[in-house]
Amino acid sequence: MSAINPASEPSASVLVSSCDSYSDIWPFFFHFFFTAWKSPSIPVRLLSNYMSYDDERVQSVAVGPDLDWSSNLQKALKIVSSEYVILMGTSG
Repeated sequence: MSAINPASEPSASVLVSSCDSYSDIWPFFFHFFFTAWKSPSIPVRLLSNYMSYDDERVQSVAVGPDLDWSSNLQKALKIVSSEYVILMGTSG
């Protein structure tokens, strides 16, 4: 799991819910995300199982084995302690 320092945690962040099996679409997703929102003023995080996305603007939050969507999200929200979370997804 990724380490996020709660003391420096902003009040809001973007969490992109995904899993490793969707990693092939991450480059397209983030291309269009950052085309539309060039300089987000809050952290952008990617929920994954073990993989990370190689982009300095994206912090990966690895939650381990892919159990189900809600279990993965619960694990990620324990890591991302922002007061507000904008939740987005890369899968249907």
